Amino acid sequence: CPTAWNDAVEEACRSGIGIIAEPGGSIKDQDAVDCCNKYGVSLLFTNVRHFRH
Repeated sequence: CPTAWNDAVEEACRSGIGIIAEPGGSIKDQDAVDCCNKYGVSLLFTNVRHFRH
């Protein structure tokens, strides 16, 4: 995966996880998509944010 932000995504994919759910809306979403595609992991965009600024 191309960025440090994806370290957690890539580690989860390598550990055998089958699906990742995330809120979406990040400028780095495509990096997560690419990483999940690389490992055959499903990625679900929930459109629900739990963190507020």
